[in-house]
Amino acid sequence: NVNQHDLRDKIGLVPQKGLLFSGTIRSNLTYGAPDASDEELEEVIKIAQAKEFIDQKEKRLDDPISQGGTNVSGGQKQLLSLASVMVLEPKILILDEPTAQLDPISAGDFMQMLLKINCEFGTAILVSAQNLEEVVPISDRIIVMENGRIIADNEPRSVILNLRNTQ
Repeated sequence: NVNQHDLRDKIGLVPQKGLLFSGTIRSNLTYGAPDASDEELEEVIKIAQAKEFIDQKEKRLDDPISQGGTNVSGGQKQLLSLASVMVLEPKILILDEPTAQLDPISAGDFMQMLLKINCEFGTAILVSAQNLEEVVPISDRIIVMENGRIIADNEPRSVILNLRNTQ
């Protein structure tokens, strides 16, 4: 019983290849939330584990970002994309291959950070991943799909039938 507009306002999406615009770190973080305070930005960059590399930038939040984020690494782009979504305080967070640009240690840290977001903020997190080993430790439910069909699910079969019967 939720209208489409309200539902979309509650969803945050972080694509596999983080999307950044020319401007500054700050302008990218506040793109969807122009009234976000510096305190809120500091909180989301800490949550997204972007604080360390931002602190190394000469102008921190006012450091320039080139179109497409070509002046930051793929992993940094991913973390900034996550931070820009987290400033919106989504109730549902969807991540497509969130660790694809990260080394194995950073990927593990990232997954633990997602668990923290889920626990502390009550955000439901949906992760699309090729590597099940990364998501199993933090997942309540894992659904394996092939060609658009569910082929495995760690929930009882009746749950799948119920989900299929609702729109």
